[in-house]
Amino acid sequence: MFKYLFSSTIYVLFALTVNITDAGRMTFPGKDWLQVSPESQGVNSKKLNSAIQYLANNSGKDGVKELVIVRNGYLIWKGTDIDKVHGVWSLTKSFTSTVLGLLTDDGGYIRGWEATAWDKTRSR
Repeated sequence: MFKYLFSSTIYVLFALTVNITDAGRMTFPGKDWLQVSPESQGVNSKKLNSAIQYLANNSGKDGVKELVIVRNGYLIWKGTDIDKVHGVWSLTKSFTSTVLGLLTDDGGYIRGWEATAWDKTRSR
């Protein structure tokens, strides 16, 4: 099952990167996400729908019902059950380490990165 889910996820990510143009600046959502067409964000709807259909055919019972796709801060596709709550357990560690790795790779700087936990917790 994991093999199929992993390959399906790669397929969706690949489909999103094919024929993407810089459709505009990224925005950060307020209380609600603004839903726009995939084309308005440089994503080919036909390829996106094909990738989503592939994922639906090769994933578990919830399939794409809980899938959300965001591009440049805009919601370009959502499933029918996106508000379902899940326990994410250790996923947050993987997500955080990936984001920090990408930030570091892009030359980003985190203020105080060089400080140790000991330096931050000592009483003065």
